[in-house]
Amino acid sequence: MEIIETEQVTGNQSRSPIDLNMSKMTVVNLKSLDWHNYEIVPKKLKITNTGRNVVVCGNWQKTPHLSSGPLRSDYTFSQIHFHWGPTEMMGSEHLVDGASQPMELHAVHFKSDYLSQEAAMRETDGITMLVYFFKLQSVPNLALNGIVNSLSSIQPPDSSIRIPVEPISNILRPFEDDYFLYKGTVPVGKYETPVMWLFSREPIAISLEQVAQFRNLNDRNFNRILNNLRPLACVNPPVFYANPKGSNYASLLPVSPDSIP
Repeated sequence: MEIIETEQVTGNQSRSPIDLNMSKMTVVNLKSLDWHNYEIVPKKLKITNTGRNVVVCGNWQKTPHLSSGPLRSDYTFSQIHFHWGPTEMMGSEHLVDGASQPMELHAVHFKSDYLSQEAAMRETDGITMLVYFFKLQSVPNLALNGIVNSLSSIQPPDSSIRIPVEPISNILRPFEDDYFLYKGTVPVGKYETPVMWLFSREPIAISLEQVAQFRNLNDRNFNRILNNLRPLACVNPPVFYANPKGSNYASLLPVSPDSIP
């Protein structure tokens, strides 16, 4: 695999989502990604059913943020949201080696210079998205209980509740190296906003019963939200593999044993 430098990673964006295949990526040497304050317990956490998605946001005395790696500034954590489909075989927006995963988590970060996610989404370098895929296991993942157990309370659209506070690093396992990235987009109204996508190779464990709870939520027509996935883009952009360190047997690693209750 060819090795390139940082400047070649931050080029023009392409449509998202895409199919990720490690064998077709270009290796890039970057500084390690730096994580700040993700282990801090927030002052509060709130979960919302937007009528299309589940969003988790919070308030911190010191807000988590990312720096270094492919990022040319600090990027402040804004929110987590989830994507799922009608079955565990069709549950992720991005594909991995041609296959869909049971669910997909996006952790939205905005460039700190722009002060808010809303302002950052109007800029070409405003948003960085961390992506974690889910893998099925036979027992529930206890780290997800605060979120999953609250879903029955936000079944109606546009409803919110507070959930028990915990560091978001309990869910978002930090990775400094050995990750994938590309410049893509997210839809905002009629437009596509540029996004730097960063993908963890280590998935999050989840049970069938936990995935099913997300499909009980209602949209604004009071129908169950069975699918909030975008269609796959027709053309794959250049995708990069940053600082390889793990196994190259498959694009996704197994679930870490210390994340299984």
